[in-house]
Amino acid sequence: MPSIFRPTRPPGRTAVHARVSTADGTLTESDGAAIVGAADDGAVVADILEAEAFIVSRRRRIPWLGVSFVAFVALPAVLAIFYYSFLASPQYAVESRLVVRSAENFGADSISVTSGPGGSTQTSIMAQPAVSAGFSSPLQNAYIVAQYIRSEAIVEDLSKTVDLREVFRRPEADFIARLPRQVSIEELTDYWRGMVHSYVDGPSTIVTVQVRAFRPDDALKLAQEINKLSERLVNHISARAQQDIMRASEEEMREADARLRSALRALQVARDTDGILDPAKAADDTGKLLLQLIGEKIRVEGDLRTLSQTLAPDAPSIRRLRSRLEVLEGQVAKLSATLTGKNEAATNIAASMRKFGELERDRFLADKLLTVAEESLDRARKRAERQSLYFMAFVQPSLPTYAEYPERLAYSILLPIGFLVLWGIAALMFAAIEDHRT
Repeated sequence: MPSIFRPTRPPGRTAVHARVSTADGTLTESDGAAIVGAADDGAVVADILEAEAFIVSRRRRIPWLGVSFVAFVALPAVLAIFYYSFLASPQYAVESRLVVRSAENFGADSISVTSGPGGSTQTSIMAQPAVSAGFSSPLQNAYIVAQYIRSEAIVEDLSKTVDLREVFRRPEADFIARLPRQVSIEELTDYWRGMVHSYVDGPSTIVTVQVRAFRPDDALKLAQEINKLSERLVNHISARAQQDIMRASEEEMREADARLRSALRALQVARDTDGILDPAKAADDTGKLLLQLIGEKIRVEGDLRTLSQTLAPDAPSIRRLRSRLEVLEGQVAKLSATLTGKNEAATNIAASMRKFGELERDRFLADKLLTVAEESLDRARKRAERQSLYFMAFVQPSLPTYAEYPERLAYSILLPIGFLVLWGIAALMFAAIEDHRT
């Protein structure tokens, strides 16, 4: 397309209009004025030469625009269309849906199944607010399972039962989609994340898992194994949470039981040492016996006083009564010392009662603490049972009948459009930089 270049007219000079043809790059005389006085009009000549240089440089850059379009748009688009039309191997997808609930809110959720168009079914679970807060929310549990499904841990766990490298290197797979040989666990995990997708629906806390493979039975087996490993993870989390809840109560129970055993052992040692089973009963029996001896002593003293008035001091009756009185006084003194001895180091019932009272108090407190610990453990056990996690796959994986991936038509259209958009942005940026330079 020809363009008109009109140089600025210097003051006091003849106007010169030149037409520049972009077809051959020549300058032609126009408006009846010949470029004869070019020697007198150096500014015009300089402008014309500058215009010729701009046209030549612009003509040199134009082929690169076409080359870049072919290299970055046309050729990749043709290759993409050819790959998805003739080379891309079919991939079978298996989908399952699962949910994780705790015992305290498991019954509070509602599951509804509705019929959709074409005879399909739509399942939804609406989570109701829990009565009491557990160790984790249902949404948190769902995200834990979803992250585990896309983690390196599940790849390692699956590798124990399924040869993932063989599954993703089937002969049916094309050279682009196939897993490369001799990959590390990290590279296998990256490839796994491209073939397995997990999504958590926030309002319902449903985890949707989609597994792709090059054979229908491989996809089904992987989906089933994922459900098994996810259930094992949920059971492990539930058992660990129950152990954490009951650990403190069980520790209190063990401490209270050890304290009670120690108190009973100390009480048994005291009984063996003092030779008294029940200090209170021993004191009662000793007191009764002491009262009898004191009464007998008083009676003997009365008889001795009466006989001393009529008999001689060395009379046999007087001697027998005195001997009897001495025996009674010794027995009374011994029982009195046994009951309430003044020497605290000596064994007496009063000291034993004081010691046994302290030991019995310790035993009573230890028994009460054990009762409280048992009640606390029972409450912790019930709380742990309410907070148990339950795994339920309400949409079981099934064997696919046709390959859903790759989406050949969609990729054959979207990829060329994407290449074109990216090339257009890059071309505009390059043109803006060139215009800024000139």
